[in-house]
Amino acid sequence: MYKEIKDTINMIKNTPNMYVILNGDILDWGIIVSKNLGVIDNKMTPMEQIQTAIEILRPIKDRILLVNNGNHEGRLEKVSGEGFSPLMLVCSELGITEKYRNNMGILKIKIGKREDRERASYVIIAHHGKTSAENATKKGHDFANEFEGCDLLLLSHTHAPRIAKYSKKVIDTHNNNVINKELTVAVTNSFLDDCDYSLKSMYAGTSKSLVTFDLLKSKNKKIIAHI
Repeated sequence: MYKEIKDTINMIKNTPNMYVILNGDILDWGIIVSKNLGVIDNKMTPMEQIQTAIEILRPIKDRILLVNNGNHEGRLEKVSGEGFSPLMLVCSELGITEKYRNNMGILKIKIGKREDRERASYVIIAHHGKTSAENATKKGHDFANEFEGCDLLLLSHTHAPRIAKYSKKVIDTHNNNVINKELTVAVTNSFLDDCDYSLKSMYAGTSKSLVTFDLLKSKNKKIIAHI
């Protein structure tokens, strides 16, 4: 789905106040230990993949908030040893090494100017994910509850986009009150069309809908999710 990726990059570049999280599986390393995929299935060499990723992402390098490793990049560590990340090379070339995380990242995003009374602060956790598609949002809910204050958890890995909303009761000891805090758990889309890899694994067709979020400047905070 090369065209869809390019179209998405252009949309991000040309839309004010739009930012992106790259949640893993940007590069694909088909090696001998890969599941349902070998070196003969890849259409690009490893270096061609790195160079192409740099070329594609360069126009929006200033819009990238976070870059996570995925299991497809992690395959290389199985043969090269811990610590070598091809995705880190991409980030280095783009000048955003501080945005790279090996497993997961936590973002604090403030909406509004410092003097705004309605200024809102959001906590977003992004993790590539490691579960079945059917169990993704449930496992994500359990994982997000380990982090007090999380407003949005982003997962990927399973290819199919999903969004789930949960409510958590929080005891406000300062005001002697119990409030309901909303948690959004989302599985982001992939750009995987029918190919040898998906057909061998009997993966369902991937939705081509992009997962996006509006973070509103509101005292009570509000995340509007779109597929």
